[in-house]
Amino acid sequence: MAQYYLHHRRSTALIRDLEGAEFNSIDEARQEAITAARELLSEMALTGVLDLTARFEIVGEDGSSTVVPFLEAVSVRMDHEET
Repeated sequence: MAQYYLHHRRSTALIRDLEGAEFNSIDEARQEAITAARELLSEMALTGVLDLTARFEIVGEDGSSTVVPFLEAVSVRMDHEET
């Protein structure tokens, strides 16, 4: 397992993940970021403002990195399609 840090960027603010968490791969860390983004978006929805420009910046202890935009954590429909 490797240590990954899920830093949260919102506008110009960066909230650093100082503790990190262990995952088997950066893909597992990415899945955790998607879950966390959905939770944060649900909290934002209660305020009436969704910031879809927010993102997680994932950095591994080995220097690997990836970005997970909150927009990738949800599907946004703007029409009245029925599913």
